[in-house]
Amino acid sequence: MIHLTTNRLTQDTLDRQLLESLAHAQRPKTKAERQKPIYYALVLVSLFCQLVSFVLASCGVLFLLVTNFKSSTGWVLIVLAVIALVIIEGFVFIMLKEFHAERLDDKKVNKSTILLLAVAFCFSTPLTYVGTPYAVSLFASGPKYIDLDQIEAKLSGVITSDSLAISLQIKEAKNMALDVHAKNSYKGKTSRAARSTVKAYTMQKLALEQKLIDNLTQGKRVLKEALFNAKVSNDIIKQKHSIFCASFGGWLALVTVGAMVVLFGVRWYCEGWKRLYVVEGNIKLGVKDKSPLTPKESKDKETLTPKEVVKSEEPQSVNKIGFNPKDKGKEYKEGDILKGIAPRVDRVFIRKDNGTLKAYTRGGLNNLIRGSSQARKEYLETLKELLR
Repeated sequence: MIHLTTNRLTQDTLDRQLLESLAHAQRPKTKAERQKPIYYALVLVSLFCQLVSFVLASCGVLFLLVTNFKSSTGWVLIVLAVIALVIIEGFVFIMLKEFHAERLDDKKVNKSTILLLAVAFCFSTPLTYVGTPYAVSLFASGPKYIDLDQIEAKLSGVITSDSLAISLQIKEAKNMALDVHAKNSYKGKTSRAARSTVKAYTMQKLALEQKLIDNLTQGKRVLKEALFNAKVSNDIIKQKHSIFCASFGGWLALVTVGAMVVLFGVRWYCEGWKRLYVVEGNIKLGVKDKSPLTPKESKDKETLTPKEVVKSEEPQSVNKIGFNPKDKGKEYKEGDILKGIAPRVDRVFIRKDNGTLKAYTRGGLNNLIRGSSQARKEYLETLKELLR
């Protein structure tokens, strides 16, 4: 019995935990919370774009310096070039952050900021575009050339072996002629009967010597032609490899330029999302004075502190049928929700230009949003998400 009661309590606890987990997962989320995965993905995209730009520009500069400078001076220039590229990419990052901070927080971007951002991109983008084809040449697998030494060694071996065989035949014919002469001579003169044999061996020797000369001449000509054809083939292979690197590098360079455009757009979205996330967080924490306002709206709120409360233009609406009686006599701040009981809908309190509060439904917020600034629109959209 105790065992069954324990199992039932354990099962009830697990069911309660599952229910709480599902309720938390299915709770209504704000706009910034829904877009959080997109934000993190785009942060990775922005880091990838800047990393690609830096790596390709660095590799291109490295290839040029290594190719043209073989001494220790080349390594010094490589270090200086890499440091310069790091500074340029860092400058791009800083100026993008400053540009969006002025655009979103100050509502106006200084001309000097725009100029410095343009200068940063004018250094970073061309370096990446020019360096990318050389980076491709650095990383691309080298072409497979024909081995000239192997061809020369092979043909020279054939010529040598043929010449050696002919030389042995020449030596043999010479020895045979001398042997016949030695056996058939008297006082240094060959006998009349053996003269034809000696002459035949002598002619054979001369023919073999001519054959040896012809064979060496032919072999040298074949070797020369083979080496020439191999060099031509190697030049064609090298040219094809250069054309491939230039073509692929050119397309990749255009992609990197597009990546810089994507970087600007991604940072535009991410900086806006961060401010929207802060606005929603301030609403949850009850900090109303940190919402994005236009200069006019900020001026209207200068006389109010975060703790000051302005009564609604519609305090009597709390007593109307359809609203929670517990809200009677309650004082409201901007962003507070006035709960409605069916058929009445929830309303959210928004501060008007004259400093007073007014409760708006979703439809009223839509009308208010259409006549507001961009930053104010995002703030009002966030408040609208709180209404059911």
